[in-house]
Amino acid sequence: MDFGRQIIRFSLPGGLFGLLAGIYVQLFHTFWKAFGTIGTSSAVAAPVDPVTQNFIATAVGLLVAGFALYQTYYVFYRPEPRILGWHLRLTRDRGGTILRPLSGLPGMSDWVNTHFKVSLPTGELSHDGFERSKQDRQVWYENNALVRSLLNYVAQHGGEAIKADYGYRADMYHALGACRLAPPTAALVACIYALSALHADLWANPVVSVVMALFIWSSALFLLRIFDSNRKNAWYALTSQARQDLYAWFSSSPDSPVHATPVGGVTAVPAR
Repeated sequence: MDFGRQIIRFSLPGGLFGLLAGIYVQLFHTFWKAFGTIGTSSAVAAPVDPVTQNFIATAVGLLVAGFALYQTYYVFYRPEPRILGWHLRLTRDRGGTILRPLSGLPGMSDWVNTHFKVSLPTGELSHDGFERSKQDRQVWYENNALVRSLLNYVAQHGGEAIKADYGYRADMYHALGACRLAPPTAALVACIYALSALHADLWANPVVSVVMALFIWSSALFLLRIFDSNRKNAWYALTSQARQDLYAWFSSSPDSPVHATPVGGVTAVPAR
């Protein structure tokens, strides 16, 4: 992936995190002033002031935050996600969903097995429950890798647009996955900041502070649900488009290694 796309990828969740964290902290100040009292801690320079007053430092900080959110996201983007030993909901088999129709093309399974030394899946791994066998976990990785290998093959034989479209849709899918972590992370940072740097105002207005904390976390979880819903829509758009594009290319393109050519009324599969 080129450098420019990496910058854009990291800036989306990082920028969202910075925006929300700033809004949440400002909400504490606004509601303390409107419904309570402002103590001495609000007059003290915030530890992040040197960063927020420097554009370059702020931009770099947001990129680092975006990178950290992406790494956290990818911790859970695996065939059997866990956190502190607890099993989470299984990740869907994106590769199997895309590859499944290709198994119906004559000669396709044999060609894939010959050239990539893996089996073409005939279905999608189940994502019900919380555990997968070791073999299913391996298949999950192989299916995703095979999709990328087929896209590379297609791109080398005139299908660059298919690979490019998949790349952009995959970027959006993963960006939404990282962005959904930004609201709760921003809420956590804002609350920790209020407890540490603004503790005098926090304890001087306990009822207002609790109400604000509840409001902030409610809004963060609401935004998380929005991003999660949009990510699911992006998943369906990504898999559906890639499935149709790959099937159409391998079934009809003259450069396809299994392109069926009618010979004397009989469909023949050329060996390549």
